Amino acid sequence: MKMLAATARLGTLALTAALGSTAFAQTAEQEGRMLLAMNEPALSADWQPATRAEEQAQAEAVERELAVSAEAISRKLDEQLEDRLSRKLEMSI
Repeated sequence: MKMLAATARLGTLALTAALGSTAFAQTAEQEGRMLLAMNEPALSADWQPATRAEEQAQAEAVERELAVSAEAISRKLDEQLEDRLSRKLEMSI
């Protein structure tokens, strides 16, 4: 029984080590491919304009959202200021 438990533990350790090294190897391979793609002038020239256009579109969308938010906040603050001023005016009268 002890021999069977020891074998199972050893098998589990071996399987864990194999899976860990496989995951490490896959990660290293993906990183290597990415580095090669980034250093390859022809490949980087192909994806850079598309990436820049996408980043520009995202930046413009964020700017539009910020402008809309700023306008909404400005309107809300104006309304609150008008309310306060009108209340102060009414109290002073």
